[in-house]
Amino acid sequence: MSKFDVMKWLLFNSGPIIRFRTMTDLLASNDIQEVSKAIEDVLSSQMVEQWLPQLNNGIGFEDIHSSNPESIENTLYKLGQLGMKAGFQPFDSHTLAYRVWLSDRISSPAVSFHEQLMRTIMAASLANAGYGNISPVQAVLKSRLETIARFVSSFDSKNIYADSSEYEIPKARSNWKLINPVLYRESSFPLPWIHDLVGVAKVQDFRNDSSSVRKINSVCKAILRDEYQELPTGYGLVREHGRYYVSGWSVHLPYFERFTDGKGDSHDMLDGAKLLLWLELLSPLPVICQSDWFQNAVLFLEIYRTRYDTYIFPREWLREKGSGYWINGAYMAFQRGGRNRKVIECESTFRMLKLKHQARLSRASGVS
Repeated sequence: MSKFDVMKWLLFNSGPIIRFRTMTDLLASNDIQEVSKAIEDVLSSQMVEQWLPQLNNGIGFEDIHSSNPESIENTLYKLGQLGMKAGFQPFDSHTLAYRVWLSDRISSPAVSFHEQLMRTIMAASLANAGYGNISPVQAVLKSRLETIARFVSSFDSKNIYADSSEYEIPKARSNWKLINPVLYRESSFPLPWIHDLVGVAKVQDFRNDSSSVRKINSVCKAILRDEYQELPTGYGLVREHGRYYVSGWSVHLPYFERFTDGKGDSHDMLDGAKLLLWLELLSPLPVICQSDWFQNAVLFLEIYRTRYDTYIFPREWLREKGSGYWINGAYMAFQRGGRNRKVIECESTFRMLKLKHQARLSRASGVS
């Protein structure tokens, strides 16, 4: 089938969420009546009715960041995946408290590692849900971008870690390297998080600003270096107020070595969900999109193309787990129940078309 015919196939065969997102993300439909009806169907879908009420929880650290599906990061990211976006009611009403929370904090510096992480997760998940044009979201993500870009401009993995013997690290944490407290004692944590990249990728104003583009490109180039990808996953320990925490959320690209070397093999693909999700999330970033890792990974996904030009990925790639982190691919489904072959085919096909569509736009924007 032609690409347009595959999209028409999606409109005819998919559930309300993929149907709506195909109209708006891929076909850019301007049929107001048709799109309005599709929005109504999305809002009344079982998946949205399950996830939307979960935005009524508190705004403490564990409310924002945890593997609980009801945490703000999982719920906001997931609802963005389900087609919810700024301007939709009742979505705007449910996200108001989070936008106010972020706005109240941007006038003062983030004084702790956890505060920085909370703000970044909130800003990135709001940007992913269509709020990338509001000033609190942009302020947080721009501050993070500037911090990270400064750090990677003189990146040297030898300077990241401290001598652990000089600190009283609990035995339970002794297997982790200690990220040098000097790096973040009096300033922001300088190492990039995946949430940083997801956030800046969703802010169109950054991609239209030459200064921001240069910083984004420099960060992406640093991430693609072997020296960065060879760092311990999650970086290591952060010391804060005499206690030690595992930092997490490093931008270790799934199967980086394999795809950078151009070797893709489905027989030992362990976490296709995360690979598929990260390719989509990072595809608006030209440096990433034009990398060997990205291009070889997308080429690898083509083995799941059917003779009808649709796609059918392994069922576990489109899983819906009982707990876990959305950013790691824990909640990939677009509809509840009935996870039959046709549903998997629709979800696989939409994800692949969306990924390739964003990659084309990204490549057209070039790299400076």
